[in-house]
Amino acid sequence: MESDMAIEMLHELKAKDFHVKNIIMDNDATTIARAKATFDPSLQKFADFNHTKKNFTSKLYELKKAKRYQLLGPKTIKHLGKCFAYAVKSTNDAISLKNNLNSIPCHVFGDHSLCSEDWCGYIKDPENYKPRNLPYSKYLTGEDLLKDLKALFSLFSNTSEKLCSTGSTQSNENFNRVVSAKNPKTHFYGGSESTSFRVAAAVAQKNIGHESLLKVCFF
Repeated sequence: MESDMAIEMLHELKAKDFHVKNIIMDNDATTIARAKATFDPSLQKFADFNHTKKNFTSKLYELKKAKRYQLLGPKTIKHLGKCFAYAVKSTNDAISLKNNLNSIPCHVFGDHSLCSEDWCGYIKDPENYKPRNLPYSKYLTGEDLLKDLKALFSLFSNTSEKLCSTGSTQSNENFNRVVSAKNPKTHFYGGSESTSFRVAAAVAQKNIGHESLLKVCFF
């Protein structure tokens, strides 16, 4: 259903003389495949940053579950997620991003030979730096854990060109929440005009804000 809506919106935009070159979306392969087949073969997909970060974090939890690494707990995963997010957000250069991502596993293990001064606290102040965001403020240990983290970060660093072009669907997600609040799926409003009015109210709130209620009451 989501792919049908996406295709319909693309054609509506084209009918209004809008030229769509790129779309920002999650990892849904069906939608982009159908869009290229029925709309424009040259259409490019940009990954949504939030979905990409969630995917990265999920793989860390999968690794912890599979290998039962004690040091790969919530605090470590949260810190690695922040490092990943900062690396992706801080540069638009694919080579620099790849190098930064590949250096993170070594960084959290106390090896800063690959780190950049732009983000590594140890390089900036080696005498006073402590990995406070890691368990017990100590570097991670274990050859197997280091090897697995390197493999995971390499999985993402090898797609650094795509990561440099990540966008955000946060605005769409926000609108979806507004619609679901005014027109919840747990209730049936489709038998009358109620659904149309509820969605219209969500659109007004998104575009105008809560002032839209005052304007409706005024009229």
